[in-house]
Amino acid sequence: MENPGSNREVSDVELALEDVGHCGLYHVWLILLMALPNILVGAHMGSSVFLAMIPTHYCITEQADKISNVCNITWVEEYNEMILGEKSSCNMIYYSNTSTIDCSIWQQNIQNQTILTPMPETRTCDAWVFDHSVMKTTIATEFGLVCGNIWASYVTQSIFMAGVLVGNIFIGLTSDRFGRRVAFLVSAVGSVTFGIATAFADSFVTFCILNGLTGIFVYCMFPVLFTLVSELVVARYRAAL
Repeated sequence: MENPGSNREVSDVELALEDVGHCGLYHVWLILLMALPNILVGAHMGSSVFLAMIPTHYCITEQADKISNVCNITWVEEYNEMILGEKSSCNMIYYSNTSTIDCSIWQQNIQNQTILTPMPETRTCDAWVFDHSVMKTTIATEFGLVCGNIWASYVTQSIFMAGVLVGNIFIGLTSDRFGRRVAFLVSAVGSVTFGIATAFADSFVTFCILNGLTGIFVYCMFPVLFTLVSELVVARYRAAL
C-alpha cells in the first residue's frame, strides 16, 4: 500500500523545483560542474591500458661477463642476438660453471657473425632490460610482470573492477542513509587518497590492494553525482540528462 505522505512530499519537491526554475542556466552550470569529477573516473577506468602495458624487453645476459673472462672476448650487445638467433625475451644462456664453456664455439661464431651452434643450455630469465622509449615505467617494468608472470598484469584490472562492483553495492545505501553530498565527499577523498598511494606501491601485492580500494571509491562518484543532479531537475527533464 502506498504511503500518502510520501507522494505528498514528492509533489511538494516538484512544485518547489517549478517555482525556483525547472531547468535553467543554473542547472546547466551545475551539470557541467559535477561532470568534472567524472573525468577522474574515466581516467582511472582507462588507466590499465597504460599501467599494464608490456614494453619490448630482453633478458639480461648474466653469463656475458663469465664468457668474456674465460674466453678473453670483449662482449658487445650484438652478441646477445647470436645466442638464440634473436634477442630473447624469456630465455637466456646458462653455464652452471666455467669449465663447461667451450670457447672455440664462441670465438668461431663471433668471428663469422653466425648464430651460435651448438646451442648452449638455456633457462628462464629472472631479470630484463626494458624499452622505455614509449612508457618510462609500468607495473610490468616495476614488478617484472612478463613471460611466466604476464598473467598478473591482467589480474590488476580484474581486481580494480571487483572494487568497482563492491563500491556500487554500498554507495546507494550510503547516499540514502547519510545524503548525496556526504557520499560524494567520501568517494572523492577515498579515490584521491588511494589513487595517490597506488603510485608509491613497492610490491605487486600492495599495488593490487591499493588498486582495488581505489576502484571501490572512484566509480562511486558517478552514480552519486548523476542522482544528485537528477533530483535537482523536474521529472520531465530528467530523461534529457
